[in-house]
Amino acid sequence: MKWVEVDFLKGKGWNDFGKLDNECSRSIVMKWVEIITLRSLAKVNTQLLDELLQQVVKSETAGHPVEIRMYQHSILGTDLSIHIYWETKPQHQRESPLGLQFSYALKGLGLLNHSVWSETAAMEWNMASKSWKF
Repeated sequence: MKWVEVDFLKGKGWNDFGKLDNECSRSIVMKWVEIITLRSLAKVNTQLLDELLQQVVKSETAGHPVEIRMYQHSILGTDLSIHIYWETKPQHQRESPLGLQFSYALKGLGLLNHSVWSETAAMEWNMASKSWKF
């Protein structure tokens, strides 16, 4: 498991699901991703999914994920994957309220898989130095 130390403005930080937490000023965070994969019988309406994404993110229970990305299979237009990236206090991660909202909204469209993955290692390509950063 990879933990990253983060400095927050004094008295402002994020709790386990990205909600503002006034108690921490310096914290260790863990990077993790929530992946919701849908296999549908028909092609998924991406405009509908964009609207769903906007509605869910505006809700109070959404929290503050680092990033949300939506992917469609390169060949099968019926396969869709939503990735919700989080950085939170180290703990046993589980599905977030935001991820559960997506799952609930999509479950009637086909087979759904909802999983949580914790980062254990990372490499990043640095364009300037043309090298890998570990």
